[in-house]
Amino acid sequence: MSGRPSKVARPRRGSATRRTAALLAGALLAPLLAACGSGDDADDPPPARAVATADRASLTEGGTLTWAVDAVPGTLNAYQRDADEVTDRVAQAVLPMLHTLDEAGRPAPNPDFLVSAEVTAREPRQTVVYTLNPEARWSDGQPLSAEDLVSQWKALAGRDNAYWSARNAGYDRIDSVEPGDADGEVRVTFTKPYADWRGLFSPLYPRAVTENPDVFNEGARDTLDVGAGPFLLETVDRAAGHVVLVRNEDWWGDPALLDRLVLAAVPHDQRLRSLAAGRLHVAEVTAAEADRVTAADRDDAEQAAPAASGSAADLPAPDADDPAASEDGMDGAAAPAAAPDAAPALLRHAEAQLAARTEPDARAARRLQTEAERAADAHADVVAAGLVQRDAAFDHAEQRISEGLSGVSVHRAYAPAYTQLAVNGTSPALKDERVRWALARGLDREAIARAVHGPAGLPAGPLGSHLWVLGQDGYQDTSTGLGETGADHATRQLDEAGWRRGPVLPPADPGSDTVDAKTGAGAAPAVPVRLGATVAAAQQRAAVLR
Repeated sequence: MSGRPSKVARPRRGSATRRTAALLAGALLAPLLAACGSGDDADDPPPARAVATADRASLTEGGTLTWAVDAVPGTLNAYQRDADEVTDRVAQAVLPMLHTLDEAGRPAPNPDFLVSAEVTAREPRQTVVYTLNPEARWSDGQPLSAEDLVSQWKALAGRDNAYWSARNAGYDRIDSVEPGDADGEVRVTFTKPYADWRGLFSPLYPRAVTENPDVFNEGARDTLDVGAGPFLLETVDRAAGHVVLVRNEDWWGDPALLDRLVLAAVPHDQRLRSLAAGRLHVAEVTAAEADRVTAADRDDAEQAAPAASGSAADLPAPDADDPAASEDGMDGAAAPAAAPDAAPALLRHAEAQLAARTEPDARAARRLQTEAERAADAHADVVAAGLVQRDAAFDHAEQRISEGLSGVSVHRAYAPAYTQLAVNGTSPALKDERVRWALARGLDREAIARAVHGPAGLPAGPLGSHLWVLGQDGYQDTSTGLGETGADHATRQLDEAGWRRGPVLPPADPGSDTVDAKTGAGAAPAVPVRLGATVAAAQQRAAVLR
């Protein structure tokens, strides 16, 4: 957030009560879109893009927000190989981000850290001048300075093997970083043009981290003693499975509204129940779970019924180490399968049956048989009572879950990722470029996008650009720039390459290059692409064609 506190109405203090279930989907060459599913008419098509916004003055101040993540990050250094999206999330909250993206994907200088950033020369070398915000400072009181940028450039340039950095794109093209002519200016000169210069120095680590290889490699994995963001790092507890951020009281921009932000590692199959119980406030969920949340918010009893994914029967028993989890009234899974008296009744039945078979006296045998039947009836009654008790427990849990979910909003969006199908041009079957073009043009990307993203309630369509995504400023669909797609076009190219349509054969082993004994033609290579109805199916498994 940017601007001065004096220009923003002070929000009222209180606790946030609205929780969010986020549905994120990757894309198979599909557009990265954002859509909001809660509150829209069920008959309306999903919007191409929707950003959840709110007037800051209408928001409450204070409280703790708990955000579900897959795992506590293995490192807090975003430039290391094992950094993940949670590493980035922490870095964005506690470290300077010199440039940020707006809702249309346009990079812009972050006024909390930059007064300006512009290319001042292109010849003889590209030169960028940053003007730092004079109020920007680290949590130890030191101002942001050119030395911080110099130190990060040297650590990430790839010239010093003492630094274990996983990526140096852009930094390896920098020739020099030095103070500018005016106070707060930093001049960066490149060895060759670099279009993505706005992506550099975001995040920016303090000089204490980047000037020392040991701190960069090991120290910054577990702690960040110095920060410069609206939040600061309080704890990283891998045993407990959470990262805790606290509001930076010395932040010079719009102060964070939350007192604390907790990133908690919560398994996906426990998130719906935790949202309903109020132990989570933000979580990524499956498409079916998102539908159930939306139905509960609309009081749609049929869709919010136990048949939907995330019913009490599907939820795990509460965590034994979390007393609140066992007292939330949502523990349908904890109901007994049968009452404890069932086993003794069954044992009496078995004993009476055995005695009746070995009793020589017919009258005594009939009496024992009667006792066995009574024991069997008693067992059946006990089991039936247990099932009734179990059903009642599940019904109660379902009711509590649905009631809890009625306060949860759903936001559906594509994750900032895509999946592509790559073919191996060195394969004998694919060495002809025309064959590779035919495969690309014959692939029904529209059908794949519908199969993957349709269940998520997101607009489905293949990505038409290698540089931009749909909704981003500058996006144009250029997918047909090198030729039309479709089976007819693919067939013509295969004909030109000397391939002929043959009988339909069973799928071949993707790892073999078989040749038809009669025609001498190579068998069509098989590409196993697994489609499914869940968001996870968006990450396709496709064998590299051999």
